[in-house]
Amino acid sequence: MVRTEQNLVVGDLVAYDGNGTNEYKNERSFGIVVETMGQHMMKVKWSKLGSTDCWYQKRTLKKLNNQKSLNFYLTDVW
Repeated sequence: MVRTEQNLVVGDLVAYDGNGTNEYKNERSFGIVVETMGQHMMKVKWSKLGSTDCWYQKRTLKKLNNQKSLNFYLTDVW
């Protein structure tokens, strides 16, 4: 299966879509791209308290761009 490239820029809403434990993924279910380094590295600020800003490869992030996702993540209270 070929994964299509997505364009990510500063300000995009993203979720972590890479490897890791369920706890790690749950803590990174919603964040915002705050900085980019080249075309493949993105610094993400996560919405969960206690999660640190980290650099991720673009292929490990999923862009949240449909209205249903935005409504869910913007109104979900942690």
